[in-house]
Amino acid sequence: MAEIYRGFTLNVKGDPSWADRENAFHKAIIDKLLDEYIPLSQKASANGVATLDGFIKIPVDQLPDSILGAISYKGVWNATTNTPILGNSGAGGVKGDYYIVSVTGSTSIDGITDWTITDWIVNNGIKWDKIDNTDIIISVNSKTGVVVINPDDLDDTLTTHKFVTQGQIDLFHTHSNKSELDLVTDGNHDVRTDNPHAVTKAQVGLTNVPDLDTTTAVNSAHTHANKRITFANTPYTILVTDRKLLINTDGGNVVANLPAGSTNEDHRIINVGNSNKIVTLNPNGSEKLFGENVGFVLYDGESLDIAFDSTEGWY
Repeated sequence: MAEIYRGFTLNVKGDPSWADRENAFHKAIIDKLLDEYIPLSQKASANGVATLDGFIKIPVDQLPDSILGAISYKGVWNATTNTPILGNSGAGGVKGDYYIVSVTGSTSIDGITDWTITDWIVNNGIKWDKIDNTDIIISVNSKTGVVVINPDDLDDTLTTHKFVTQGQIDLFHTHSNKSELDLVTDGNHDVRTDNPHAVTKAQVGLTNVPDLDTTTAVNSAHTHANKRITFANTPYTILVTDRKLLINTDGGNVVANLPAGSTNEDHRIINVGNSNKIVTLNPNGSEKLFGENVGFVLYDGESLDIAFDSTEGWY
């Protein structure tokens, strides 16, 4: 029969003695211990039980990856057919699970629709995220790793700009018709002075520079002798014929006024003094001097070469 003895249900026969009850009690205790017994081999083992450390905590190395935040590769994912099936808010996985996209597609997962082969879809415990591997450089010129490109590695057959060899450079300098470049001997075409290739000002960026007037009248004007003035002449109005004006400022500062300019007129003005006095050069009326209608100062030993252009003024 069954009876409760000291908290245990005992199976005894007839009218048991005290000894029988004690024996049945001890057996019940042993049976219970055997039922709840955990072999030492199962502690901290696969499919066993976790242990506790001195602080009554489970050691970190016995915690699952999903709790630690580590990622766990689950396989490949087809972003076109959504295989295996994943859903919003991280559905279809737990924290740390990730798949690699094997088929490009636009399945919407947690607001993301741009999925390309090699992208990762990762569960962060709340939703799915994407690690975009689309823009990763896989190789350079078919090379991987630390890539160093040499000219010999590149093929210029399909490019606009080409590489040239030293032999091609040498061939380029071997002209078939030297008479177009040279007047004296091979390699001395720098002695040509007649512009054999008809290069224009515009081609060399000199459109705004006035042409040199080579007429006799202008050339003869350059034959005038030097003109000298001193502080006694200030203010002095420069004459058209004053092609080279020497100004001695030892007696004091000198003011020199430019005449009304005419195209291709030019002057050279020199402060020949040595007493820390200045020459102030003023334009005529509203004409410009170096782009402005203001004076220009020359100190001891300084010189200035200027010419006139109807558009630019004195420059």
